[in-house]
Amino acid sequence: MVREERVKEVLTNLGLTDYEIRTLLSLFKLKEAKAPQISQYSQVPKTRIYDILDSLVQRGLIVEMHNRPKRYRIMEAGKVFGTLIEEKKKNFCDIEKEVDAVVKELSYTSTPEDQEDTVIKVKSKNDFLKILAQELDNAKENVTGFIDLETGHSPLIKSIKGETDRKVNVKILHHGQHKDVKRYLSENLEFKHVNHGLTAFTIDNKKAIIALSNLNKEKQEYNFAIWNHKPIVDVLNNHFSACWDKAKTAQ
Repeated sequence: MVREERVKEVLTNLGLTDYEIRTLLSLFKLKEAKAPQISQYSQVPKTRIYDILDSLVQRGLIVEMHNRPKRYRIMEAGKVFGTLIEEKKKNFCDIEKEVDAVVKELSYTSTPEDQEDTVIKVKSKNDFLKILAQELDNAKENVTGFIDLETGHSPLIKSIKGETDRKVNVKILHHGQHKDVKRYLSENLEFKHVNHGLTAFTIDNKKAIIALSNLNKEKQEYNFAIWNHKPIVDVLNNHFSACWDKAKTAQ
């Protein structure tokens, strides 16, 4: 037999109030009853019971029977919980839409064009990769990158996939032959391998992001620079082009 506390916990997680839960639990036991009887059994005040019952009727969880006096019948348990789950799903979809709208609004102001050059220190490689991925997500036209992709680089891999889906042209020079390169290849992604030893990206020929620490070694902190400085971007792009010409096409 299902414990009452367990049922209360599930109904609470589905968003019901304490009075709604008491009313439903009473009706699961009574099956059908008049409002005063439900109020007494559930210990929901008489001043509130009719509002609670009307709300549950509107949501399709119970049925109002037009006897004199009125009686209320609980729907079958599967129907009750199924309806509540559908409500929860709809609410979540609505929240997702609101979040998407807010994210789009915030994105317009999150990366100003005149962002200052900066050197950043982080405690883990993953923090660096998250920031790098965030910067790449703002690319509009093209991205070039020196990188040594690893299994743990999922934020960066997801970002690169997003760039190509948005028709941003991406060129990646991987340090050595990548064993699983085929999973990354797409119409807008070119991928070659060459020993370069760098972790650096340029974005839209305007911004350069360069790891100043060796990411292949464990350190207490990692440093990287973000430059909105065209001469530095040009130098990095020129070096990239020279390496690209010598590199081998990924198989």
